[in-house]
Amino acid sequence: SRRSRDDRLVRVYGISVLAALSESSPAHVDLAEQLMRALVTYDQSLNNAKMKYSFRSPSHNKKQRLWQALLLMSSLLSREACEYLADYIYSALSSEHQPSVKYVCQWTLVLLLHWHPSLWPSYWSKFQEIKSHRVPAMCSLLCVSVHMARLLGP
Repeated sequence: SRRSRDDRLVRVYGISVLAALSESSPAHVDLAEQLMRALVTYDQSLNNAKMKYSFRSPSHNKKQRLWQALLLMSSLLSREACEYLADYIYSALSSEHQPSVKYVCQWTLVLLLHWHPSLWPSYWSKFQEIKSHRVPAMCSLLCVSVHMARLLGP
């Protein structure tokens, strides 16, 4: 349908813009950080709406695309912005129910930890906190740990 084709075209243009941003440009980094904070705020509003959503529903697609954009622009973020995003990911992993969205959150966290080893202490702190409270995010953090172990090697 025409609407579906138009929607795909907008997404392609959006991805093209994000992919064209350069971490060597302070203006691009600033834009990415502002966009990251806006997307986190939008994700929080979607969570607060308490709407039920299922795989491939419009609300699921919004969250999936939102997290894909965050994943794509995560390489542009400063260490402070990465800390902010990592903290938000920990809470998102505890509340998110769709596996496809959780996977993108996990991979975003893997990349943040890989690019910013200074985030490891907060990761292990959150890991211990989640372990002691039996929060559903434990499986996600275990997956992140396995991916990081493979990425970092022996």
